[in-house]
Amino acid sequence: MKAFAEELEEPAATSAILPVDLAIDDKRKYLARIPVELKLRITAVNYSGPARSLNLSVTGLLVETRVPLTLGERMILTVTNPEQHSAFNVCAEVCRVATPATAVQSGCYGLRVLTDDSLAWQNFLRMLVLK
Repeated sequence: MKAFAEELEEPAATSAILPVDLAIDDKRKYLARIPVELKLRITAVNYSGPARSLNLSVTGLLVETRVPLTLGERMILTVTNPEQHSAFNVCAEVCRVATPATAVQSGCYGLRVLTDDSLAWQNFLRMLVLK
């Protein structure tokens, strides 16, 4: 009886996989990205300008633009829908600076679509994939 009680007190070895907290850079490795070039317009507090997408994912996109963006900056991103010849807006935040922007060269930035607009963004991605 004592041996049985001791077994209950010892932690049982489990083969279950424990959840691992991943940093944003680690999560990027596991998200599928779709290489799609779209015409975009970035509108920030003090400026606006054209941009183009290099790839899209469920959570955001990689853009190239001459508009100088800073990490953590929020903006309105106007996405031109190539199928319907229309546009829609989503709020996004710069979560990664892929290359430094200079006056001569375009910069590449990782933008995360903010939660309020994530459903509109995901519906847009479905339309692109299922066409």
